Amino acid sequence: MKKRNAFTLAEVLITLGIIGIVVAMTLPIIIANGKKQETVSRLKKFNSMILQAILLSQNDNGPCEYWQKESMPTNDDGSYDTAKGSMQAEEFFNKYFASYIKYIRLDNSNECSSALRLVFNDGSTACLKNGGLFDFYYDINGAKKPNKGGYDRFYYSFTISKSSSFYQTTRRYFAPFINYMNQEMWSDREELKELCATGGESGACARLIEIDGWQIKDDYPFHF
Repeated sequence: MKKRNAFTLAEVLITLGIIGIVVAMTLPIIIANGKKQETVSRLKKFNSMILQAILLSQNDNGPCEYWQKESMPTNDDGSYDTAKGSMQAEEFFNKYFASYIKYIRLDNSNECSSALRLVFNDGSTACLKNGGLFDFYYDINGAKKPNKGGYDRFYYSFTISKSSSFYQTTRRYFAPFINYMNQEMWSDREELKELCATGGESGACARLIEIDGWQIKDDYPFHF
């Protein structure tokens, strides 16, 4: 009778232990890469959707510079008038964007400091604000955490005026918004990284992902 070769229990346990170590080492990387891909995918989808909506709306409503947008409303103390701003933002969105975007609903939510929230089919949301520009605070996963700028929240703006500093810098009606933005900042990757890292300039994070060829590189300020 031939003797059959077989693994001993010790060998099996050692093999399983090695496999467990490899899985433990690689699984976080796989999960992180998945989150990165989802973030980039949703940002690209959001950008494409808004840009397409602007083009379609211009066919029906004329060039953006002739669209009617109310000035940013303020209270007597100079603070933003949330109630009035929400009404104005809703009117502007319904007139120029609603017919050209697929979404579930537009409602008032305490998730948005500006009150007005746009909910998309994939669960992402955008808080709308009638400020100096028309602002979109885009959240790739809606109310789900971490609700952190540059991680799952990104700041975009839309302008109707080619003479605005925003348009002069970006050469676009719609783009990521960065405070005190200038042409040098808009194109400087290292400065965008530093601004993104503060957590308060999520528009810089969106722009960084954009100029990196729609990918989140290893030196991106936040770890997924």
